[in-house]
Amino acid sequence: TSNTLSEGTHVITLEVSDEEGLTDTDTITLVVNPAQTSAPVATIVSPVNGYAFATGAVVTFIGTGLDAQDGVLTGASLRWHSSEDGDLGTGTYLTKTNLSENEHVITLTVTDSDDEVGTATVTISVGETGAENQPPVVAIASPVSGSSVASGTLLFFAGGAVDPEDGAITGAGLVWTSDVDGPIGTGAYFTKNNLTPGPHTITLSVEDSQGEEGSDSVTIEITE
Repeated sequence: TSNTLSEGTHVITLEVSDEEGLTDTDTITLVVNPAQTSAPVATIVSPVNGYAFATGAVVTFIGTGLDAQDGVLTGASLRWHSSEDGDLGTGTYLTKTNLSENEHVITLTVTDSDDEVGTATVTISVGETGAENQPPVVAIASPVSGSSVASGTLLFFAGGAVDPEDGAITGAGLVWTSDVDGPIGTGAYFTKNNLTPGPHTITLSVEDSQGEEGSDSVTIEITE
């Protein structure tokens, strides 16, 4: 086996010889194409698009980056930017209390190991008064809706939730269910390889301190 062939067209020759010195050869022609990469997917879980924050309020930034080649992106691979205040920081989670009074376009940029880039944006406003209580916002980053995997395959589940008043909801507050298998896990990340074959609607549900509920769902297929 070899994984070091150069890009382009190759004529591969196999030559054999026996103990009496007789030889024979066979050849094939193959083409090595450039490696295929895809851009990562950025998702902003918090802040909520369109939400209004009071001046000096804690604004929680939660986002995810998922790449087909690298998997879950973390740390400096995720960069946050405000159209008003410039760079805000890096990582999947950060908070700010000093955003300028104005409308902000918040951009999350995620970068994978091949320097492919994905972005997501939301618009918020900061002023003297804030909005009334809002339900938590939930986002599933993995698995991707519409995907199909063979039975027994290790599936990676990743998601997050934030409440404008409570901030990030973590741990057992994140409840995952399947419409076929019922409860399948809790928390921001876990894996599972024993889902029942067939179509599933996977739901991530949360509830904030005031009883407001939020959820996100994806559909997947487990094949025999």
